[in-house]
Amino acid sequence: MLRRFTPYLYTLVGAAILLWPAIFNGFPILNNDDATYLASGFIPDTPMDRPITYGLLLRIGTLNGVSLWLAIALQAIMMSWIIRAVLKRIAGFSDKQTLVIIVLLAAFSPLAYVCSLLMPDIFTAVAVLCIALILVGNLTRGTKIGVYVLYTLAVAVHMSHVLMFSLLLLLLLVLKKWLLDDELRRGAFKRMVIMLLLTISTILIMGSALSKSKHVFFVGAMAKRGVLQAYLAEHCPSDSFRICAYRSEIVTNNNDFIWNPNSPLYKSGGWDANKEDFNRIIKGSITESRFIKMQIATSLVATGQQLLQFHMGDGNIPFGPETGLQQDVQQYLPKDIPRMNAAAQQQARLLPLLGKLNIVYDVLITISLLVFLV
Repeated sequence: MLRRFTPYLYTLVGAAILLWPAIFNGFPILNNDDATYLASGFIPDTPMDRPITYGLLLRIGTLNGVSLWLAIALQAIMMSWIIRAVLKRIAGFSDKQTLVIIVLLAAFSPLAYVCSLLMPDIFTAVAVLCIALILVGNLTRGTKIGVYVLYTLAVAVHMSHVLMFSLLLLLLLVLKKWLLDDELRRGAFKRMVIMLLLTISTILIMGSALSKSKHVFFVGAMAKRGVLQAYLAEHCPSDSFRICAYRSEIVTNNNDFIWNPNSPLYKSGGWDANKEDFNRIIKGSITESRFIKMQIATSLVATGQQLLQFHMGDGNIPFGPETGLQQDVQQYLPKDIPRMNAAAQQQARLLPLLGKLNIVYDVLITISLLVFLV
């Protein structure tokens, strides 16, 4: 009888291990963006700059406002289950071996931090593991349907996922001859096409956010890479873009460009007022040969830079009573306020630990990349 529940027990133990940063913190680790996610799920309303999916998942995961602990517990259970499924069905690992792998990942990678973080970042890894499981794992019909659903949800929580996973699946379609053996390749094409269609279908979920914000994020990225400045320098004398009057103030910091109320974006009218101009700028920058080359070259450089810039602790500052996040927690999850304020993050004791762990993980990731290249 107990043997039937063994897989569930290993999944729960793995989830508990993956939550050690939250347990140390005394509360789920919070980020600047969580106020937007909570409000979008509980109002509910699609924000300007992101889909409503993760906000709704938070509302469901907290049982409509019982506790944020329930939400990150579900994140950790989901990750523990998918890791266990991949290792067992693809690599043939036993339950004990999968638990050892989870312990190692929790100790020597940022995985446990991401599981403990109240952000949709975890779903990027979940989507990748779902692809591996669907392509290579020997799944029952019911499990396969469940993994397809999980994959769709994982894609739908972040606007970048549509392009990211569409390109990944197209790349896998091209390389399947070299990546998969004959037996796996027979059904791989159909499964990849299904996942590609599911990926594209998530545009229906995030269409509202995309229509409100994609022009600002695209132009903000262009500003960060210097492409916007170069494009305006060439076109402002002839094109009457609103932002031309403020082009000397554009900085190579997309966060400042998008969110600073004194940036040229807001001085020239804001998100809606600039939409037509920005769409014209985007179209020109990807159709004129000189700027296409600049877009590609600067994007590759920016990608390499971003791979080296991610660290645990970004945005995990204390959130006092005056902040929108604490006010939203007070409104939607009032029972969590005492636990939130007693957390290590609120006492400024979390960031020093994460800073030390970042050094360890940077060394380990560098060694891993070198081993991978060899």
